[in-house]
Amino acid sequence: MTATTIADPLLTREEAAELLRVSIHTMACWHSSGRGPRQLKLGTGRSAAVRYRASDVHAFAADAAAIEADPADKWREARRKAIAERAAAKPKGRRAKLRRG
Repeated sequence: MTATTIADPLLTREEAAELLRVSIHTMACWHSSGRGPRQLKLGTGRSAAVRYRASDVHAFAADAAAIEADPADKWREARRKAIAERAAAKPKGRRAKLRRG
């Protein structure tokens, strides 16, 4: 029998988060929102161990770097735009209603 080597090691959530320089909470949020590197569950139920293939983590990092330098900037800009649109759609009080009519 020959020894088997793992070509693509599995990383814990902590190891993947450290590699991507994000928090463990961010990794969990990404997963629940359908973003982030693909994860594997080892076992069933809530106590199943979560692991990430190193190649998936590296591919996610490369894709994220290619798409944008800082994902938070894009999120902040979308939030600012949504707030501005809501503010523009709201009537400015009783006087604003009287002026329109």
